[in-house]
Amino acid sequence: MQQLEQVVTTLPTVPAVESVNIPFHTSLVDAGRHVQANDTMTRAADAMVDELLRVESAMRPRRRQGDSAAADDTLRARPATC
Repeated sequence: MQQLEQVVTTLPTVPAVESVNIPFHTSLVDAGRHVQANDTMTRAADAMVDELLRVESAMRPRRRQGDSAAADDTLRARPATC
């Protein structure tokens, strides 16, 4: 757990609460080894995608700020050429 904590606290992460639980997954796998989602799983997947879209739109301005800061750092780090 301590090793995972180091990664999570070092990287810029945002938690997503929604999840898709797949109970008794072996009973939901068909002969082609594909999961056959039930209504509960489908609704949970829709909720998860909605949350990811919400988080993405909220984080978009921060990513743009980060991109411009990273570009500034890259320009500063380049050696001068003649």
